[in-house]
Amino acid sequence: MKQQLRNEFGQRLETQPVIYVLYDRTTGEVYKVGKTSVGPLAQNLNERFVNEFARGGSTLATMGINVDLAVDFVILKPSSLQSASAQSFETAVRESYENQGHKMYWDNSKITKNETRLGFSGSGLPWLNPQALANWLANRL
Repeated sequence: MKQQLRNEFGQRLETQPVIYVLYDRTTGEVYKVGKTSVGPLAQNLNERFVNEFARGGSTLATMGINVDLAVDFVILKPSSLQSASAQSFETAVRESYENQGHKMYWDNSKITKNETRLGFSGSGLPWLNPQALANWLANRL
């Protein structure tokens, strides 16, 4: 169940969608475009970007795979979503990187109900899914 954040007066606080791009700062390889949400105190951003991705980079380093992970992101304001959804922004960003030739081997987003970008189920993050790791190592730059 999603916890609703409230301010000191008990008023419900809204979360805002975030579109992010995870990439290798050294090579410029874009690994993943994603969408998450952030509350007013940005705990979700810290958990997602600092903890999860830093932990993932450390896990890969223990396997002898060095990546210099970085994240760029934008927080979408409600006014920017009046005519489009966060999903449509995420899709447009992903398509832009695909058109530039990025393969995004960590981005296993669903294409249809039963089909994913990378052709297997589960996370595309290589430290969470052995199939994702094998796919990335077989295809990486």
